[in-house]
Amino acid sequence: MQAHAKSLEPRIVLPQHGYPLDLIAQESSKRLSHPPKAYTELFCFHAVILYDMRTAILATLLTSAILSAQQPVENEQDADKTPSLDEMVANIQRIRPGGTKLDRFKAFLQITPTGKKDDRITILLRIKFLLPGMIRYLTSETGQEIQRGWDQNGPWARIGKDDDIADLRERHYRQDRDQLRRELALARLLLRFMDPATVLTELENPAPVSEDQLKIGRTKAIRAYMVTGQLATYPFYSDTGNTHPAKVGVWIDVTSKRLIAVSAYPIDKSGKQAAAGEFLLLSKHKTRSGIQIPSQLDVYSLGPRGRTPLVRMELASLELTTPLTVKDFNRATPWR
Repeated sequence: MQAHAKSLEPRIVLPQHGYPLDLIAQESSKRLSHPPKAYTELFCFHAVILYDMRTAILATLLTSAILSAQQPVENEQDADKTPSLDEMVANIQRIRPGGTKLDRFKAFLQITPTGKKDDRITILLRIKFLLPGMIRYLTSETGQEIQRGWDQNGPWARIGKDDDIADLRERHYRQDRDQLRRELALARLLLRFMDPATVLTELENPAPVSEDQLKIGRTKAIRAYMVTGQLATYPFYSDTGNTHPAKVGVWIDVTSKRLIAVSAYPIDKSGKQAAAGEFLLLSKHKTRSGIQIPSQLDVYSLGPRGRTPLVRMELASLELTTPLTVKDFNRATPWR
């Protein structure tokens, strides 16, 4: 019973060694032939003080650790906060190096009609484009080399290397002219949305930014920031490339800060929105000249039944700094 009672006596343990203070005092007393009681009490007194100081330090460190652990949570909450339009533009500009003037490109691409009634024949194009709206491309149809373009004098075409140049402004060339206008619209869309920060700053009467789950297909959804507003001009592929003022929605990926989708509806002079519009999906981004470029653009029509595929454009190569002048688009200038 005595041994059991002794084991229940309180024993102070130093955290750094794990030895009971009473044993430390006993071992120290053995080293003295006649250990004075005052020495033992003094030793225990200093040990208790040391323990109390270390306890206080440990408590301080634990408090600091807890506060530090709470700080990232606050930062994450700030990061998850929906940004304003100005903040979203600033975030995009931080990841996009400046210095590249986006007014031209030279590319090799393929265009595939994706509508249900279309023959899904992929057309390969070597294309040049220069703002405000000059285009020239080289392709092959039914084994013949075909050039189409839009220079200072309007739309034109040449079939074969030695054939005469056709002026597509003539009435019986309407189908060729409309096709050229659609391809011109795709080129304008591609170049314009390479610079999403500028697009956002051009929005008129923008609504507050909101968070959205952008649905891609039947199952996939992308967390995005979405803002609506008006653009003074927008080229509509389904309207043979004609431009109209438009009510647009712009989706920016929350994680990558990339522009991933745009919806657009024509509006009339009174601001009334048309029932039908278009949806542009930008995907498969790659870095070109230090800029994140969507290498695939899918255009859909928008109506009561949702999105209907129209056309897909895929980039195989792209040059943004190639030297181009008005002369390069002149119908009389050989392709080079």
